[in-house]
Amino acid sequence: MNKHLGQAPLEIPKRARAIASGRKAKSGRFLTGQAQSRRQLLAGVLRYATLGMLGALGGSVVARRNRLVREGKCINRGVCRGCAVFQRCGLPRALSAKQVLARIDDGGK
Repeated sequence: MNKHLGQAPLEIPKRARAIASGRKAKSGRFLTGQAQSRRQLLAGVLRYATLGMLGALGGSVVARRNRLVREGKCINRGVCRGCAVFQRCGLPRALSAKQVLARIDDGGK
């Protein structure tokens, strides 16, 4: 009790003390550094926007490749030997390459 007024002393809330001292509050944010919060927000937005764009780009590449395979178009610019779908490809150039490789494996007959 305050002996002069007969009242209990006023308690300063923890948050107000944190603001006054410039320390970190319990919520984990710097209450005095608004610029730092904006910077972190902008960095997060840019990070996730870039991640989203990379995901969309990767998805479009895969979709394009699947569409070309479905339509029977070459996905490897005519280089059959190193192609990922060579074994199941039915394009004329791939069939010819398979015949040549079969002849080589049989000893050149």
